[in-house]
Amino acid sequence: MIVKQTFTLATIGHVTRRNPSTLRTHISRGLAVAQGPRSMNSNKPSGKHARFSYFTLMEFTVAYHLQFMGWSLEKAFQLSQCFAHSGDLGKRHLGLPKRVLAVPYHKQHGETIFAVSPVTLRKICIPASRQDFHRLLKLGLESDEVQTVNVSQIFDHVCWRLNLDPRVELDKIYRVEDLS
Repeated sequence: MIVKQTFTLATIGHVTRRNPSTLRTHISRGLAVAQGPRSMNSNKPSGKHARFSYFTLMEFTVAYHLQFMGWSLEKAFQLSQCFAHSGDLGKRHLGLPKRVLAVPYHKQHGETIFAVSPVTLRKICIPASRQDFHRLLKLGLESDEVQTVNVSQIFDHVCWRLNLDPRVELDKIYRVEDLS
């Protein structure tokens, strides 16, 4: 299952089409959370390439997409971390289905939109198939000014670059009994 895999910077570079040294620079500048398994003293195991979580892979991928949309690199990473590492806690009151961190909703809910308000810097993930999509955006973001990213397409891109089928991965992540 993709969410349990770890990746080298070379693999993340392959997926994001960035040089691993660029990724390393963004980590050392403190832009990326870059979570990965480490030893007790916070160092990577000796003689091994550092490996990073799926969440870090999505953090980089979403950040570079936001940068392409015109966000500064710093803001792009801040926002991508909200998708990749913190989820939509507190959004259950809006009646949204369960969503796993750094993963779009299951395909049965349609495409997943990650919406951000440049004014309030609030963010929310919503299935685009919802009839009350625009009302939920306003409630979740408390703003009329919104920029959106289709994170379902980003997830699909990541899976295909890793030679995985996104539908199969989503089925593994969201077991049928967990869907609501």
